[in-house]
Amino acid sequence: KAALESKQARVSQLSAQVSGQNARVEESRLRLEKTTIRAPFSGLITQRSGQIGGWVGPGTPLFRLVDLDRMELSAQIELDRIVQLEQGRRMMFKVGNDHYPMTLRTVLPVADSRTQTYEARLVFTDTKPSPGVAGRLVWSDPDNYLPPWILVRRNGQLGVFLFEERKAGFYPLPDAREGLPARWLKPLSGQVIIAGRNAVNPGDLVTVVAGKE
Repeated sequence: KAALESKQARVSQLSAQVSGQNARVEESRLRLEKTTIRAPFSGLITQRSGQIGGWVGPGTPLFRLVDLDRMELSAQIELDRIVQLEQGRRMMFKVGNDHYPMTLRTVLPVADSRTQTYEARLVFTDTKPSPGVAGRLVWSDPDNYLPPWILVRRNGQLGVFLFEERKAGFYPLPDAREGLPARWLKPLSGQVIIAGRNAVNPGDLVTVVAGKE
């Protein structure tokens, strides 16, 4: 009986050792699984920061992965153009002679402290360019605009001269900026003075003459 109890105790001891070894095997198996890097989505590796044999901890970036199926365009938009972008039509991303149609997904509500711009995210609706290329974002605006070359500055304000009742009337455009098209919201009440606009002053009498070819 004593010998049997001794053997049973030995069996229990060995069973506990086996359970402990099985637990260590399972732990090693889980650690081994973590050595296999699995991408969260299909894409293209564009940068590798991890090296073979190097030590890394949890959360250490090893690769830069680009999702080719769900590409987005990031554009920096000035505050006064956000409304135009949101109301715009026929958005296109121009890269050289290529045009890629887009739609606006969102405008991030955080301004860049250096440039005072907001980041807009747009998605491609048809073909996509290569990742990382730079280009121009263009769209059709529902408002009317005047070309920048006809604007004149009077008393520190940009505007246009209109021919009204044989006189030159100056109409300031508060939102106009040098070198950019100026928005014109109200209907024109006269003809825009183009020739001689830099020499005319508000209230001057204006005579219309035949132009030369």
